[in-house]
Amino acid sequence: PFFLSSGTLLGYYRENKFLDHDYDVDIGIYASDYTPEIKSKMNEAGFYNYRNLGEPETGYEMSFYLRNSPLNQIAKIDIFLHYDELKDGINYLYWTSYEIPKLVKKIKYRVPYFTIIETDFYGIKVNIPSDTLNYIENHYGMDWRTPKYLGKTYDYRSSPVSIVRD
Repeated sequence: PFFLSSGTLLGYYRENKFLDHDYDVDIGIYASDYTPEIKSKMNEAGFYNYRNLGEPETGYEMSFYLRNSPLNQIAKIDIFLHYDELKDGINYLYWTSYEIPKLVKKIKYRVPYFTIIETDFYGIKVNIPSDTLNYIENHYGMDWRTPKYLGKTYDYRSSPVSIVRD
């Protein structure tokens, strides 16, 4: 089972659409549900797996784009594995991304643990965190209602309040 995450979830919740200024679709899956078949299934659906960052055991991001699209990697789908973590007696989920341009330095994000529920987005059945507001506040902060723009007022490497700095 997959779920909307990060900017895609924010767009769903705040605007009931994809964010106008976002260039990708962010999908999460629980690490326990990961299987290498995901890549072949995406390929069968017409998506090219052009990048995999990290390792499935410790923090993994897979990136795809639609074959034969003139946008190629500009419009992409990122799938992030989400891992269970117990910290100070509290259950969390964390996922990782990597800093551009070298894509070597790992960034870890952490939010309170959540289960997923089904909803409708653009007429398609998708999953979202059962307490979406809690996820958004813990990832983006209390000012999540204010649009921010990549490279201007938002940077995935430093802006999210969910970044683990320990």
